[in-house]
Amino acid sequence: MAAKRVLKGFSRLAMLGTVVLTVSACGGGDGGGILPGGGDCVSTSGASGGYSMGLCATTVAPGTVVLESLCKPVDAVVTIAPTVYSLNLSAYPGADLGTHTFNHPGNESLLNTLGALQGVRLEKYYVNGAYAAIGDFADAQDRVTSASVWGVDGGLSYTNFGLWERFVSASEGYAGGWYVARSLADANPALPNSGNATYTGVAVGGLAPVQGNPPVYGLSASLSLTANFSTNARSVNGTMSNFVLSTSLGTNAASIANVSLNGTIAGSGFSGTMSGGGSGAFEGAFFGPPTGAILAPAEIGGRFQFVTPDARQVVGAFGGRQ
Repeated sequence: MAAKRVLKGFSRLAMLGTVVLTVSACGGGDGGGILPGGGDCVSTSGASGGYSMGLCATTVAPGTVVLESLCKPVDAVVTIAPTVYSLNLSAYPGADLGTHTFNHPGNESLLNTLGALQGVRLEKYYVNGAYAAIGDFADAQDRVTSASVWGVDGGLSYTNFGLWERFVSASEGYAGGWYVARSLADANPALPNSGNATYTGVAVGGLAPVQGNPPVYGLSASLSLTANFSTNARSVNGTMSNFVLSTSLGTNAASIANVSLNGTIAGSGFSGTMSGGGSGAFEGAFFGPPTGAILAPAEIGGRFQFVTPDARQVVGAFGGRQ
């Protein structure tokens, strides 16, 4: 993959500090109801599995704008190539359907800073404040020191992951998590039939606070996930911890307790539920060649959504390696 540039700036997730937020908790199914006067956010149906978040503006009084967060408004597909990233929003319920492409290098305009991490941000602007963007954290760095969070070996080799965003105005749009194998050769690896492998890495995401709290936040967390490859009990179990929130004003420790992940392995993928500091779901896959003591795939990628006990909606993605 081409070398990645990191430039200064902030995503829309860290800049919505001038509105009042209300959040609706997630339910089942693919819709979150219909919002009054929500423009492109009126339609909340789509193919989403719950791994995205819609922010819809509603004017409730002169000069007062309310954003409402929906759990499952829309899904998206991100693909990458050595010099092109593609964001397919064919299920997007509003205007400007279809695919956005980002040349890399070429479309970098802002640093995608989430929580304690920074990554590559590819962005395109349209009219009236609309834009589409992809943030990639496969080569994530510490926000303060710019040191690689992956250590001396650098970033992930077989996995890319991060957040996508599509805003139709300054305060209406969608965001969600994405992950993908870096190449076809890295996808669908064979799994061992016994033993455990532990993957460590990071998670990034977006959070919509409860009403009255200022802005929509970006967040990061540490990830540890252990895979049990026994043929009669294939499972994954792990934890997201050390949550940190970011805004355009700086970084603040988040009041999110550790979140547990418990799931099962099917094929070269896995899925399950989240509990503890948040209630929700996750999915992911194994990528890359066999490595380690039991010759398990080298890396993992995935995405998640959960709601905290105080009704804050969180969506995002994660990556890790042995």
